[in-house]
Amino acid sequence: MDSLIPKMNAEAGFEVAESDVVPLRISGYLCLILGGLSVLGLMGRLLIAFSFAAILIGVYSLRKYSGPAPLGLKPARLGICLAVGFGACTFFTPWFKTLVLSRQAEKFALIYLDVIAMDETEFAMELNKDYVNRMDPTMSLEEHYQGQPQARENFEQFKYGGVNEMIRERGPGAEWIFDMPTRLYTRYRNQHAELVIADPTGSSDTKISMTLDYLVDSEGQGQWHVSNVQSYRSERFVAPNVL
Repeated sequence: MDSLIPKMNAEAGFEVAESDVVPLRISGYLCLILGGLSVLGLMGRLLIAFSFAAILIGVYSLRKYSGPAPLGLKPARLGICLAVGFGACTFFTPWFKTLVLSRQAEKFALIYLDVIAMDETEFAMELNKDYVNRMDPTMSLEEHYQGQPQARENFEQFKYGGVNEMIRERGPGAEWIFDMPTRLYTRYRNQHAELVIADPTGSSDTKISMTLDYLVDSEGQGQWHVSNVQSYRSERFVAPNVL
C-alpha cells in the first residue's frame, strides 16, 4: 500500500512510485517507421531490407515485460503488419508479373500460329511488327502488300520462308503445346519471351522456337510482337577458335 501513496517531491510536489512508471520502448516506434518505409520495396527488391529490419526490431520490442504494459507495443504490432504486407508484395509481385506475362506470351504465340495456319499472311506480317510500325487499321493490308513490287516480294518471302509452310500444312486445328517453360528476360529495358512449341499430333517432331518482344505503347498498354520464328535447335553452335 505504501507504494501507492504519493510522496512529496522537492521539484514536482509529489514523488511517484517506481512501480507506477510506464516504460517507453523506442524500438516500437522505430519498427513503425521502418514498417512504413517498407513500401519502398515495391521500387526495388533490395529495399525489402526495410521489411526485415522492421520485423526484427518489432519482435524485439514485443519481448516479455513485467509490470505495466510499456508504451510502443501497439506501434510495434502495426509496424510488423506493414512490414509483412509490403514485404509480401515486394517478394510476390515480380513472380506474379512473370506469370502473367508468360501466359500472355503463350496466348499471343498460339494466336500467331493460327493466323499463319489460316493463311492470313498479311495479318501475320503485321504481328511481326512493333506497334509503332504497324499499318493503320483502316487501311487494306492486301492492297498494301500486293501494290508495290518491294512489298509484294516481302510478302512472298515471308509466306513461303522459314517454318510458315510447315505451320500451314498442319492447319489451324493443330494441338500446339509448349515443349519447354516460357523463358522471360529483359534486354535494354525491354521484356522478351522465348518459347519452344511442338505439335504432338503431327507427323514430324519438328519444334518451333519463337521469340516475342513486349513494348508499352503511348497509352500504357502492353503490346507483343513476334521478332523471330524458326525451327528449334537444341544444340548451340560455337565458333571455332581463332589461331
